[in-house]
Amino acid sequence: DLQARGPGPLPPTLGAASLLRLGFHLGQGAMRFAAVAHAMGGRSSLQRKVSDGEDRARIRLHSVFYWIKTAPGSELTDIPYEDVATTYGLPEKVIRKYLNTEMKMEADVLSLPWAMLSVVLYALVLLTHDNVTWANSIEAAISRDIANNANYAFGDPLNMGFKDINDVDSFPDFWSFMNKGFMPLIYPENVWTSEASGLALGPLPSREREFLLMRNRKIGPLRVAQVVAPDAECANSDLASAYNFNCTSDGDIDMTIQPSEIQLTTADINADPSKTVWLNRFGADSRAKLAEMERSFWLNKNTVHVQLSFITYQGDADLLVRTDLNFMFSRSGRIWKKITHTSLTLNPYGVVWNYVWDVLFYLQVCYLLCAETLEMFGAVFRSGQKSKWAAFKEYMGVWNAVDWVFIITTLIRLILWIIRVEKVKDLQAKLLAIPPEAEDCVLTACGPYYSDFFDEVSTVGRFLASVREFSGFLPIVIMLRMFKAFSAQPRLALVTATLTGAGEALLHYLVVFLAMFGSYAVMGVALFGREVAEFATLDRAIPTCFRLLLGDFDFAKMEAMGRGFAFFFFFTFMFMIVLVMLSMLIAIIMDVYMVVKKNSKSSESLVVGILNICRRIYQDKKKERVCMKNIHAVLNKDDEELIKASMFLDPDSQYYVDAMKEKQARRICTEAAKAFANKYTPVVRPGHVFKFINTILDELAPFCSTRAVDFYSRLSKQDLLAQDDKLKNAFTISVDMPEERDPAELAEEKAAEEGVYEVSATGLAREFTVDELLRAAAKKMELGVHVPAWPGATEVIKQALSSAQALAANIKPDTTC
Repeated sequence: DLQARGPGPLPPTLGAASLLRLGFHLGQGAMRFAAVAHAMGGRSSLQRKVSDGEDRARIRLHSVFYWIKTAPGSELTDIPYEDVATTYGLPEKVIRKYLNTEMKMEADVLSLPWAMLSVVLYALVLLTHDNVTWANSIEAAISRDIANNANYAFGDPLNMGFKDINDVDSFPDFWSFMNKGFMPLIYPENVWTSEASGLALGPLPSREREFLLMRNRKIGPLRVAQVVAPDAECANSDLASAYNFNCTSDGDIDMTIQPSEIQLTTADINADPSKTVWLNRFGADSRAKLAEMERSFWLNKNTVHVQLSFITYQGDADLLVRTDLNFMFSRSGRIWKKITHTSLTLNPYGVVWNYVWDVLFYLQVCYLLCAETLEMFGAVFRSGQKSKWAAFKEYMGVWNAVDWVFIITTLIRLILWIIRVEKVKDLQAKLLAIPPEAEDCVLTACGPYYSDFFDEVSTVGRFLASVREFSGFLPIVIMLRMFKAFSAQPRLALVTATLTGAGEALLHYLVVFLAMFGSYAVMGVALFGREVAEFATLDRAIPTCFRLLLGDFDFAKMEAMGRGFAFFFFFTFMFMIVLVMLSMLIAIIMDVYMVVKKNSKSSESLVVGILNICRRIYQDKKKERVCMKNIHAVLNKDDEELIKASMFLDPDSQYYVDAMKEKQARRICTEAAKAFANKYTPVVRPGHVFKFINTILDELAPFCSTRAVDFYSRLSKQDLLAQDDKLKNAFTISVDMPEERDPAELAEEKAAEEGVYEVSATGLAREFTVDELLRAAAKKMELGVHVPAWPGATEVIKQALSSAQALAANIKPDTTC
């Protein structure tokens, strides 16, 4: 109307109240447009517009079911899903999408038991072959025996063997440990008797000498190997030359700080063959050899690593165990001590169940391989107009990629396992090839018999360690396959949906967190690296800070560098990383989780989904339904062709499905309409209102000579979760009332308005549909009654009315429009 009038003075009757109604209806139109555009997102204008032969003033499109034409004002009217399915029909693409979703969900739910079975079978495969429990028991027993019983320091009558392997801190300590502690323990000569018994039971029988801890058969002699570090150039060659200092390298392992067990078991120790010594039994020959080694300075400043190795076999568990005592001579002067083991199961198929678990697990993998291969080739070669590469990219989604990663990793493990079995078989053949007389070899005569065997045990042990590491990460891939099955059921997909929804926020959070966390790791190295071993290097400081994040810390060690430094580091780390950053992480995840959880409430539960699948399987066997694939096959890719349920039953229709029942046709179309409505029904939150208000301002701008106040920026700063009083003060509306109105009527309307504005702060987070919002607005503006108890909608209407009234108040009386 204003546009038809053209420029001119503002009509006297067009006051603030009229402008208020004008602004609200413009905002209402904007909201309707936004609702329809949201529901029809991605559709072309040709699909949305009404035909030219129809009266556009009397025809509108429904805000959700965009293909249904309605009368003005009925765009948001609820249409029963059964009417959509039987009377109006649905576009072919809507039904096709629903069928695709249902078939995918059914396939994923059916894959859930298979994914769980993969976990169980792989656990049985891994645990039964590796004999983990036995290996832990045997290795712990040998380590404890050496640590507690290989004692020395008996030279003084007052000293009764109070030193052990951990007290070896010099060359003399090493020789004392060998002569008085370790050799008598490994190769005892006499029968052990109780303390102060006075019994002399004579020499130990030869058969008992062959066993360690009574149950572990010793195989071969003790090998004493040494790694000699070559000379190296000093960092300050001038000073080193002036003081006659020869620098050396670390050898095969960095020994500046104590090496870990994994470093020792996986490292290839390049021992000096000329320094290798074999000791069998602890007789006169072995004692003489040890004395000769000490006199000849077998240990010197170039020695970086001494390894004492012996092999045992435990027949009950069929485990071959190589034990290594490692003495690592750091260039700092400290001697690190570490006992390591390498355990090998010689016959991984000792019982028939080992075959059963392997066959079942890899049959499942082969089945999955065939299924995925057929699906991939079907998707690529039946792609129609699409290129093969485009079809392949469409097929290779996230979850199909997870399936292929699982297939490839399990096949790689199978290859590694076959190599492992062959290597252990060759190792057993070498052990059996050692002649019996080698058991009594002496010193250097043992080398030809056992040198290759010891090296082979070390090589196979390193390979097995790699296989175990690879096998240890395979359960993560199996877990991802379970998430694929979970994703088909919204109630089970809470974790994946939450992480996906929070992905972008987590990425930005991670950038900030890593910057702060890395800074504290570097600070820890700088402040405490000299005193606390856990902060000695950056790669140690990072996991130490992570343990600190979880409450695992040793404040006393950090305090050694000064209480002030320790308190500053500890306090700021706890405040910034634990209290602030960790709380923000939880807030980010929980914010998305609450939305995902709320959206999943309307979806069917896992039990209902399983019952539906069972119903379909039962009806398939009874010939009471048609498979969804057969229904999908008759859809001819005409996206906008409207299909009614009856068209599936009409033999003259191109969508006719043979043997399909009316009940199934109605159910599929009804469920498709319901799924479409659940996805595309527009939802308005308080934040959307600001955009609608800005639309009102943009619509009024061409008619006004002065631009009104930009209420969008003002309202966007309002705290929507404020208390009731603050909301009242911020959004109070004073509508102009004619003076000739009855005072009683005015008082009644004022009371009604006050009832409208009583908004519960807890209700502001509630989502409400456009339908609810406009119905409430109609009751307030057109029917003259106050808004019903919808707190969220009430607050939005208050904001819209307040903005429109404020707009009217800011237009000067002499303004021309």
